[in-house]
Amino acid sequence: MFFTGCTTMDSKLPLKVEKPATEREQTYSGLKNNVTPAEPGDFTPDEYPGAAFASDREISEPHTEQEIIDSALEFCQASNDFWEKGELDNAIDCLDKAYSLTLKIGNTVNPVILQEKEDLRITIAKRMLEVYSSRFTTVNGSHKAIPLVMNSHVQRAIDLFTKGREKEWFLKVYARSGKYRPAIVRELEKAGLPEELSWLPLIESGFSTVAISSARALGMWQFIASTGYKYGLNRDTWIDERMNPEKATKAAIAYLTELHQ
Repeated sequence: MFFTGCTTMDSKLPLKVEKPATEREQTYSGLKNNVTPAEPGDFTPDEYPGAAFASDREISEPHTEQEIIDSALEFCQASNDFWEKGELDNAIDCLDKAYSLTLKIGNTVNPVILQEKEDLRITIAKRMLEVYSSRFTTVNGSHKAIPLVMNSHVQRAIDLFTKGREKEWFLKVYARSGKYRPAIVRELEKAGLPEELSWLPLIESGFSTVAISSARALGMWQFIASTGYKYGLNRDTWIDERMNPEKATKAAIAYLTELHQ
């Protein structure tokens, strides 16, 4: 991800040139074999949780990439409507359907669709956190900005990274996070964002400044070129600032701040 205008970050945040990381792909492979995601599944207007108050909108099975994006956005809007009415389970259900739709879009070569998919993915994650957060109340005067939720899926992922095949990778990445996370936390605090977002690079890239995905997302925060450029990350024949941990962190915080507003 998860995931601008800040002061200069701590000098202890180095730009280290490494070989392109492959751990991320190994992690996804491990997750694929051990944690089975929900299948996207088809939906009809009758299955749509917002049909009761959105009968004026007809939702049909999307076919093109743009139709999939548009349908996912409709589910996001319905989720927001449910959230405002206090119907949290329905709000979460709509977000699940929106995310399932994004899974139908593969490694598209359309840069517009790729950008919309990236924005939608972050928006869904942010909304999901907001909905879950609204379920919790303060008990002793302090609480985490993002609540910790434990269920069978979470436990399976914990076991994968602490007992399973990804344990060695996790320990290496956790150690690597010590180079960057303290400075990331300071910048998040300045921006008024939850400290927990400092762990997004662990999932996105394994805290590797040179990690690259099949969609050509690059760096610790996994920016695609167009998003990176939008948030001030330049690139040319000689440099690509998506690999600069300081500048990429500021860009990521600007991105997350904009999504939060």
